[in-house]
Amino acid sequence: MKEDDLYEQLAPYMNIQYPGVIYHFDLSGVWTPSHKARNLYGRLNDRDWPDFTLAHVVHEANVEEEIRPGLYIEIKREGTTIRLKNGRLTADKHIRSQVQKLLDLRKQGYCAEMAVGWNEIKYYVDMYMNRNAPYIPGSLDFEPDKTSLERFGEPVDISEAQNILNGRTAKDTGSIF
Repeated sequence: MKEDDLYEQLAPYMNIQYPGVIYHFDLSGVWTPSHKARNLYGRLNDRDWPDFTLAHVVHEANVEEEIRPGLYIEIKREGTTIRLKNGRLTADKHIRSQVQKLLDLRKQGYCAEMAVGWNEIKYYVDMYMNRNAPYIPGSLDFEPDKTSLERFGEPVDISEAQNILNGRTAKDTGSIF
């Protein structure tokens, strides 16, 4: 399944599960035969911008200060290697620059993730939209700490993440915790 197939799967899911919620796909990665369109897009836009933007503010229940201002997802097709067996980020320059863009978005207070395949995409969208559970981001560290996650600069205990996942393991979700 290609990335644009995942876009076509996500759009109706959003329309059915979250009607009225504003979202947008960045189509820079979708092939087009128009050289003019590709050249113009490349001159006007940042190459590493995430594929999916969810422009919906979520206020966490019972937490006055916790506001989720929007979600960005870099979508990768199933089987894309993001991490090596040792847990380090792949040496692929494009993936590394995309991760850096996601980290920059997190520094601005946004939720930003890299999702490989449909299950991870759906997982991050649903977790973001669930105002009754804390949003716990996946690891985007270049060399991840195996004992904690980073939540906008604050360490988060892995057991908290596992509780949120309702017993699902990192292997089940494809996430690196």
